[in-house]
Amino acid sequence: MNIISSLFQELKHRSELQAIIPMGYTPGIPMLSVKQDNLCLIVPFLRYKITGEKDKTLVFPIRFVAEYLIPEGVMVKFEDLAYTPLAENVDFSKACGLFRHKAIENLSKQEYESLRTKTLESLDKIAEVLLGGAIYSKMEHELLCSQLQTIVEPSLWSFYQLLAPEFYNKYFTNGKD
Repeated sequence: MNIISSLFQELKHRSELQAIIPMGYTPGIPMLSVKQDNLCLIVPFLRYKITGEKDKTLVFPIRFVAEYLIPEGVMVKFEDLAYTPLAENVDFSKACGLFRHKAIENLSKQEYESLRTKTLESLDKIAEVLLGGAIYSKMEHELLCSQLQTIVEPSLWSFYQLLAPEFYNKYFTNGKD
């Protein structure tokens, strides 16, 4: 079952998103959350600005968030964080970090794409567990922690914490927060 991977690949072509998200925004690594006994995929959208310098692509804060019911793949919520108290002190016009942060600076484009694909596959595995049936090992948990902590820009971690605190605590801090 590749629910997360498939949905992630479709995002750029989904009409409901094309109608409400401005051009230039791209989906970031999604998060999982259980809300009212339903599994939801929380997809952050942000933008990047190429500066022309190697490893100096600007990363802007997560601006839009779409939530999808899993396994159905139906959007159940959409937010523009600029209009929520959640991000009242965030300046969305200012970069919050740089792309190709330290953890990924030595990865080629193909290695980065491979890491993103493997991270989505690990999220697929979690979805299988949460939807009932699959077994999840400590090694798989540690792998997903490592993947997320490597691929997600550190400047975005605080947004992940705000948007999905349980997910953040489980995979970004390994329960230490």
